[in-house]
Amino acid sequence: MQRTLFTVAFALFLTGSAALSGQQFSGLGTIGYESAIPARVAPGQIISIVVPDAEPRIAEAVLASEVPLPSTLAGFSVVIYQTATPRQVAAPILGVTPVAPHCPAAVGRDCGRAVRLDVQVPFEMTPDYPDGDVGAPQPLNEAVLVVRKRGIPYPAIPLAPRADSIHILTTCDALTSGPHPPCRPIIAHADGSLVSESAPGKPGETLVLYAYGLGVTNPAVATGDAARASGSRPAQAVSVYSEFAPFRNANVLEVPGEGALPVIPAYVGLVEGFVGLYQINFVVSQPAANTPACDHLHRPNFVLTVVGSAKTDSAAFCVESNAPPMR
Repeated sequence: MQRTLFTVAFALFLTGSAALSGQQFSGLGTIGYESAIPARVAPGQIISIVVPDAEPRIAEAVLASEVPLPSTLAGFSVVIYQTATPRQVAAPILGVTPVAPHCPAAVGRDCGRAVRLDVQVPFEMTPDYPDGDVGAPQPLNEAVLVVRKRGIPYPAIPLAPRADSIHILTTCDALTSGPHPPCRPIIAHADGSLVSESAPGKPGETLVLYAYGLGVTNPAVATGDAARASGSRPAQAVSVYSEFAPFRNANVLEVPGEGALPVIPAYVGLVEGFVGLYQINFVVSQPAANTPACDHLHRPNFVLTVVGSAKTDSAAFCVESNAPPMR
């Protein structure tokens, strides 16, 4: 399956939503779904950066109107500085959106205004340990990200460059337009509709999972440009595992569980027409006879785990089963 066979019925990019998954406003800047500082980022990854908005403030979202994406938008620019070569490279911007910061209670009702920058980490950023092994004899690449508004810099945000930093998209991510909490992984049927308790995956059905942060591709795609055709696959190895297991909530696995089985994806690569968005097409396996069905409380019974060279992420969701729901 070399081509994208799924209609993406939900708008993944630049909806102007102010919901920020797990983000806390620090007064300096936060990066997307990665809470650690320095934030782990991979070449080509789409991230969201939240910083205070200085005067003159942005009144409404400003979206990039074409690709390749611009390096300056609404007066903002983003540059990554690194000790590797090239020493500095611009990060193209998808959009600039005003948001309401999450303020500590002690600050009071008004702690200013903030803006979210949705940007792509340049493919020219060098991973500090390209093979994901922190003991590898590779020189450490130190990197920081600097946001500027009309040439005035914000404090630098430290980065931890990685070969990959896999993140399965959820409905709580800033760049998705679906419902927000409870967070659900963005996994679609062939018609583009999302997998859910009322529309579970079926054994033998091919589903598509969307993710960021799988790193550089072969053949390469230029920074800021959309994938022109399916077939640009991650240069770093990606492994996929599945497991049927009853969960009392939507928790997922840091690593594949003991009962996880390897999955051979039909396709892993960039989505045609999108910047930095990857898809993984996979076939749902047949559940064991005692696998319980999901219920309205969103108790998923199936877990898909994507393992990269540097980071792992999992998605728990519902698959059709003949057994009764979990109690």
